[in-house]
Amino acid sequence: MDSIYITLLVHLFWTVSPKWVYVRTGTSDYLFELKNNAIVFNSENISSFKISGELPKTVIIEGDSGTYRGDILIQKGKDGILIFNKIGIDDFLSSVIGGLDPPDTNIESLKARAIAVRSWIYSNFKYSHGIIPDSTDLFVYRGIKAETSKTIKAVSDTRYIILTFEGNVIYPLWTHSTGGETVPYNEVFEENREYLISVPDPFSQKSPFFEWESSIWRYSFLRGVGMLDLDSMKIIKKSLHGIAEDIVLFGPNLQHLRGIEIYELFPDKIFSPSFRVQYSGDSLYFIGKGKGYLVGLSLWGAREMAERGKNYKEILEYYFPGCILRQRRRP
Repeated sequence: MDSIYITLLVHLFWTVSPKWVYVRTGTSDYLFELKNNAIVFNSENISSFKISGELPKTVIIEGDSGTYRGDILIQKGKDGILIFNKIGIDDFLSSVIGGLDPPDTNIESLKARAIAVRSWIYSNFKYSHGIIPDSTDLFVYRGIKAETSKTIKAVSDTRYIILTFEGNVIYPLWTHSTGGETVPYNEVFEENREYLISVPDPFSQKSPFFEWESSIWRYSFLRGVGMLDLDSMKIIKKSLHGIAEDIVLFGPNLQHLRGIEIYELFPDKIFSPSFRVQYSGDSLYFIGKGKGYLVGLSLWGAREMAERGKNYKEILEYYFPGCILRQRRRP
């Protein structure tokens, strides 16, 4: 099977349950509405509908929209209308790598991104059967608007290539940037992946998140962690590479949290699970390093390496030591 014919089913706007969906193709308009627990199209109840053709399709829901290649599938969900984009893996990758943060226009680091994301798709395929949400902790799929001529070329030039370890496709991760070194997978996620180890990352030094400071209003923090009050907060254990492993919240009820839990609760304020904290007055002050999970490919570092003349193979071999690049036409 040629990789261009590997298709994915991307669940669009999966975090909401739209009551109406408008699709425009340039030649036709489609309006789907949820009425009396049924999807109504052209005054008839339907259970599903497929919009095909070569033209891009703009999908509009209340408060959001996007334009996509491939087919659009409409189905009835439990609480609303489900929208899927059936798309070839190459088109999906061309969009996703263009939407990763930080922005990147260097073809070699874009190639590294393409291989990492393709490997992630392959490693998940047997569990997901090719059904993927349009947003995860690692990426957001924005359709055509995130594509560029360079992302399309990066995907085409690396077609079929994946990262392997001991003959098997790896489950790669990537992060915006680090605070000077990547972190082993087991320090963040409490299980071991031999190919996700710590490597020095001086290439992230120019990132605005290499070192950062942030504050959270006390009552916003209480709502997020589900506590009524907070007397004090203390990190009592850190990993070898600075990940907060045990954080004690003292209040009416004693609570223990890990750095990754607090990071995932407040990703717009706490930029990684590597931080220290001070509690003063009505605010909590966090001082940390890096942005993201800090595991695997540093996107900022990859871009910096590419600007210094490194190619995608050198970038990936650096951040995933022991892994081998192979061509594989199917997941």
